[in-house]
Amino acid sequence: MRLLTACCLSPRPAMDPADLSRRADNLYEASDKPWHRTATVLAYLRAGNHRKAFDVCDQLVASASKSPGQIHRANYVYQAIALQALRRSDEARNSLAKFEVAREQWIKEMVDGPVGTMPIDWSDWLQVTLLYREAKNIIGSALAGDDQRLATLRKRALEITQGDVFTFMKAGRKAVESQAWDDAAASFATAIYKLPLAARQSPQQFSFYLDMVQQPEVFERVSQRRPDQFALWVARGQMFANRREWSQTADDHATSLAMLDENGHQGPGPAAYVICSLAALRLLAGDEA
Repeated sequence: MRLLTACCLSPRPAMDPADLSRRADNLYEASDKPWHRTATVLAYLRAGNHRKAFDVCDQLVASASKSPGQIHRANYVYQAIALQALRRSDEARNSLAKFEVAREQWIKEMVDGPVGTMPIDWSDWLQVTLLYREAKNIIGSALAGDDQRLATLRKRALEITQGDVFTFMKAGRKAVESQAWDDAAASFATAIYKLPLAARQSPQQFSFYLDMVQQPEVFERVSQRRPDQFALWVARGQMFANRREWSQTADDHATSLAMLDENGHQGPGPAAYVICSLAALRLLAGDEA
């Protein structure tokens, strides 16, 4: 499958059209897995069998609606190329527009999520990006230009490879000393991305979070930069607990629990710990309900 796909990435395939069509037929008969069918679509496109490519795309869009990351919607870009080759330009533009809706959603998830967030597999993303540029070119729309958001994602990824968690924690602490709240938050937020590589689920990791929440100005900024980090709220709750401020502690634990529920973290693990802690804290705060 992957060899067949690799041979078909260029509009000028690395195989004879008849050979491509034969291999696509064999794969189609051998497997009905969506990823295999998508490979056959690309092979049919490059072999010039645009009607077959369109028909298989139609099947995939209809049958794979619950695909992870809605990857089945990538088939709209293949469908657009096939339709344009069949001289059905209006339908081709419509299919391309449907793909662009999916593409916009995937980019938004990457931008809003932590570094490395990929709603679909990275190889699928590269493949559909390549086909999208081809489709924009042949359908007569404006050429697919560089998306500044993707450039920003690349920059974020490169930044994360420089230094380690200790480097950024040290920079954050130094910024706190000079009350440079924005700089402190930026350093701590970067350190969070590096925590899984350095101190995942350890007492040391929690001590890092405790450093981040001591100053309200820093906590506010870091929590805005990393809205998915429930541990920030647990750490601030612990800070309040150390001061015997039980109501504030319970409120922060309740916030962290809501974040865990929203992200689907239930059962044993962080959620169970937070629930038990919250129950104890409610009692200490005088809330027996």
